[in-house]
Amino acid sequence: MAQNVNPTFVKTPNNGLVQISTGTGTANVTIYTGAANGSKVIALNATNQSSGTANIRFAITNGITTYIIGEANIPLSAGFVGGATPSVSLFSAGVAPGLPVDSDGNPYLILKSSADTLTAAAESTIISGIINLVAIVGDF
Repeated sequence: MAQNVNPTFVKTPNNGLVQISTGTGTANVTIYTGAANGSKVIALNATNQSSGTANIRFAITNGITTYIIGEANIPLSAGFVGGATPSVSLFSAGVAPGLPVDSDGNPYLILKSSADTLTAAAESTIISGIINLVAIVGDF
């Protein structure tokens, strides 16, 4: 098998935006589907506009199989109320240890072609309000 000696760079900046709310329940929601040539997810952050804390798990779903990567507690008002509680990075070492890191030391996740989908779900139904998830992505 011939080795590819040419560097591959991200060609299209993109993002994935999703909200988990009372109507979502505990079902997986799609944050981002890998592009035709794959995608590099360089950040995944969560904020909390709900009435309490929420446990959010995120995963790669391929076909009908979901591979959980990590789960984080998103505190009440995280990312809101004058910055008293910052948003939560789901790519932090405490949430998703073992993710690869780029040359700047930042963790990332690769989604292969359109077969992989970055998904998230609440551990229990959100009583009221919204959890916002924002993925920063580059498509190859």
